[in-house]
Amino acid sequence: MNSYINLCKRFILDEKNKKIIDLETGEIFTDKDEIEELLNVLKKDKEINRNIEKTIRHVWGIKTKTDEYFLSWKKNSWFVKIYRTEMRKYLKTVNLSPHAGLLLVHIQHYIEHRTNKVVTPNNTSFTNKELQEMTGMGRDKLRASLNELEEKLFIIRKGNGSAREIFFNPYLMCSGNEVLKDVIDLFDKAGYKPLTPY
Repeated sequence: MNSYINLCKRFILDEKNKKIIDLETGEIFTDKDEIEELLNVLKKDKEINRNIEKTIRHVWGIKTKTDEYFLSWKKNSWFVKIYRTEMRKYLKTVNLSPHAGLLLVHIQHYIEHRTNKVVTPNNTSFTNKELQEMTGMGRDKLRASLNELEEKLFIIRKGNGSAREIFFNPYLMCSGNEVLKDVIDLFDKAGYKPLTPY
């Protein structure tokens, strides 16, 4: 059985013997580094069979970014975007208590797309009792932590009782790439001044 595969007019791959032969010069490529350089040259050749590139990469164990990173990682899931530069700078300007920090970590997983509201998986506002169960905090610690997060503009609460809604600061974190302008205005009016352009 023939192990030669034509890559283009100039090069053939001998997969069985793990080499690429240049038909013009007679040069034989076997070294992984040489093969990587050759692949970069072959990418520019319009005649090359692109599927063969995968075979070459497999034979010599050469990885691409796609091999190293799973690019469609959880593509059907929502994500929370943390504006890390802004968050880091802001955290340096505020002294957050451990309980408020704990609450912050817990609620960030429940930011709703576009509204930046903190909601349960059923799309309802969290009650204090649910937040207590989630964090393991007592009633007074939870209340103090909510007040602290609001004073430091990590969150803003609107409404009272069961109608209360918690909005997360979209300058620090949001769900997805879109946030309602009203939510941004809410934090602007409350006096949040972004520290970075990011």
